[in-house]
Amino acid sequence: VYDGSNSASVTLSSNKIGGDVLTLSDSAALFADKNAGVGKVVSVTGIALGGADAGNYSLQNSSATTSATITPAPLTVSASASNKAYDGNNSASVTLSSNMLQGDTLTLSDSSALFVDASAGNGKVVNVLGISVAGADAANYLLQNTSATTTANIQNQSVQVPPEQTQPVPIPTVPQTVPPAPIFNPALPGVPGTSGGTSGTGGTSGTGGTSGTGGTSGTGGTSGTGGTSGTGGTSGTGGTSGTGGTSGTGGTSGTGGTSGTGGTSGTGGTSGAGGTSGTGGTSGTGGTSGTGGTSGTGGASGTGGTSGTGGTSDAGGTSGAGGTSGTGGTSGTGGPSGTAGGAATGGGSATSGAAAGGDASGTAGGAGAPASTTGSADAIRVQMVRMARVSEPGFVVVEVPKEKFTFPFSLPKDVYASHSDAVVAQSSVTLENGANLPSWLSFNAATMSFTATNVPAQGIPIRVAVHVGGQKVIVLISRL
Repeated sequence: VYDGSNSASVTLSSNKIGGDVLTLSDSAALFADKNAGVGKVVSVTGIALGGADAGNYSLQNSSATTSATITPAPLTVSASASNKAYDGNNSASVTLSSNMLQGDTLTLSDSSALFVDASAGNGKVVNVLGISVAGADAANYLLQNTSATTTANIQNQSVQVPPEQTQPVPIPTVPQTVPPAPIFNPALPGVPGTSGGTSGTGGTSGTGGTSGTGGTSGTGGTSGTGGTSGTGGTSGTGGTSGTGGTSGTGGTSGTGGTSGTGGTSGTGGTSGAGGTSGTGGTSGTGGTSGTGGTSGTGGASGTGGTSGTGGTSDAGGTSGAGGTSGTGGTSGTGGPSGTAGGAATGGGSATSGAAAGGDASGTAGGAGAPASTTGSADAIRVQMVRMARVSEPGFVVVEVPKEKFTFPFSLPKDVYASHSDAVVAQSSVTLENGANLPSWLSFNAATMSFTATNVPAQGIPIRVAVHVGGQKVIVLISRL
């Protein structure tokens, strides 16, 4: 059997006479080469005689040749498979080994190596098929197997979930119609903003006319344009006082008296000894008042007396003086009443009040809810762009000079004015996406103010969400 060498094992024989004692030996017996084969020549050299009868013989040869077969050695191939990560298929990677003799050259190969299935698992069987042998010494071996089995693991594939990509939140453009922010003290809580409309002059009532003697009053006059009222309405003129007579319809405005949804100005009232002016009228909600209309007939005045001033509305225009009645005659023209203009959010106009001697100003009406809030601190601009509603959050813009990196600012009072102190104290703040505030920005719910300390270069712009009593207000902090 092939053993990697050309050594041979021989048996010597001779033509000695029977019964004689001879010992035959050799020094070497070798195949021509080591390779397996049939009928291979074996050379025997160094033949010698020995034994009791050796002296009776003369050795004729010291070498000899013969032949023999070297049978190929049996070769068994085994396989070892490598572990792999799950990849959706059952292919395997194997390494083949054998019991070939050291120093020989063999090439071992296979046609396929497969796991039983593609699923992940440990100790999974791998079948190796189509094993073959090649190389310089391949003929010296007889392959015992063309297939083999082994085991290996298919490991679970690690899955990496990429971080969520958040879309940058666009920074809204502040409407150009927002008025410039007034300066305020940053140490104080936010201040209410101005009312939505710009109060014009509510229309100055004309002179009631100097009464003549017993005549007929003239036409009350057509109202002029009085500007745009603010929060309050414009109170009318209380009417022309007289000592004796009763003022007429008393300057009741026509169509224009009704602002927005309505709000009809009150009756001028009957003047007493000094003339008690009537109620100046309640302005409606919003809307634009129509034309002031033509005042009614002044009526026959009695003896003089000065009518009281109708009173100044809160944000609206200032009513003119009621006029001075003359003695007895025909009252003059009642004077043009102002057109109320576009009211903001309602509010009651002032009550003219009782004139004690004909000259008493009324009580100012209450202003309605402001439509926006603005403010700034040490060149920091804080603007209330939009109030919080059920359907959308409020919006505040804070503009900070580029050179400021440590600064405080307070929220406009409109952010929290409708809530109790207890609710305000429970206010919370996060970034708009729900994350915590950065370490350089802090919030004080008691004063509804922020403090920024050592703002990093990329810290601004930043969007913050303030939660107050179930409402949300977005605060955009940006650079001027």
